[in-house]
Amino acid sequence: MKASIFLRALGLAGAVGAFAATPVSAADFYKGKTINLMVSSGAGGGYDLYARILGRHIDRHIPGRPNIVAQNMPGAGGMKLLNFAYKVAKQDGTVMFTLHQNLPMFQRMGARGVKYDARKIQGVGRLSAGNELLLASKASGIKSYKDLYEKEIIVGSTGASSNSTVYPYLARNMLGLKFKVISGYKSGTEVQLAMERGELQGMGSWSLGSMYASGPQYLKAGAMVPLVQFGPKREAEWPNAPTVMELDKTAQDKAALEVVVQGPEIGRSYWVGPGVPASRVKILRTAFNAMIKDAKFRSEFKRQRMLERFATGEEMEAVIKAIFAAPQSSIDRLRATMTKAGGGRCQDYSKSNVCRKKKKKKKKN
Repeated sequence: MKASIFLRALGLAGAVGAFAATPVSAADFYKGKTINLMVSSGAGGGYDLYARILGRHIDRHIPGRPNIVAQNMPGAGGMKLLNFAYKVAKQDGTVMFTLHQNLPMFQRMGARGVKYDARKIQGVGRLSAGNELLLASKASGIKSYKDLYEKEIIVGSTGASSNSTVYPYLARNMLGLKFKVISGYKSGTEVQLAMERGELQGMGSWSLGSMYASGPQYLKAGAMVPLVQFGPKREAEWPNAPTVMELDKTAQDKAALEVVVQGPEIGRSYWVGPGVPASRVKILRTAFNAMIKDAKFRSEFKRQRMLERFATGEEMEAVIKAIFAAPQSSIDRLRATMTKAGGGRCQDYSKSNVCRKKKKKKKKN
């Protein structure tokens, strides 16, 4: 009798142990969970608005229907968030984030402050993309990019690694267009408002997708002056503004700019960290792909006048691979251009061993 009781108890314990050891299925994982959707810019701009429409709709397509909570973490041109997502955030699929499009290039250049490897983050999908535009306000008196060979305009920047710094520096130091960059703004929205106040004479970067979402009034003819586009070909909305590829002066510059124009392809895309299990990445990708076909999502997307340029997570990862496949000579040319006299500091765009150390002045006796 005692033996049978012992065996039954042992069997029950074994069953309980086996049950406890059974992992939660990927499909059940998200039930009762919250996904933090982290945005690499301040509120109100393109990164923010596209992320929030994603957050309002993707939950319906994730098994277990988790809560989606948007959280802004601006700073260092998006690098603050990417470092956090890569090194600190949970790697279980409960943190999804936006990616500032020049950060893979910055890693490739060996820029200061990089604590991530963009080749290892995992793409979920992209809602929008488009060329980045350098533009002047109507009040600036500028009529076209040709005026900037003689006249300087002031634009605002959100950080050394931001589009609003990179593009004006490249346009000035590689193409000879006279942009002066003022840093310290917290978001693209702040830069836009500063331009409207007359504090700035233009913007060093505004993507077509963001303009559709946060400044559609600027799409009207005459609302501003389109100057130069960063992208592979001209957008239909800005037919008279050339791309940088049309203005490059040498084959070396062309090769370097081909790396840069990959950035806008990243657009308003969404990612998870390198340690998230493949089964959960698949759930999020499947949910994203279902969401962009969903009638309710598409209705709001159209109502909000957003720019549709959907892409899969796999396609986004391919863009990053292309950036890292660029020849070293192109990267060296970009670094030299960014740190040319009047541009950025070498230590912002290069590893310290690349930069020349300033000689200390000897004290006079």
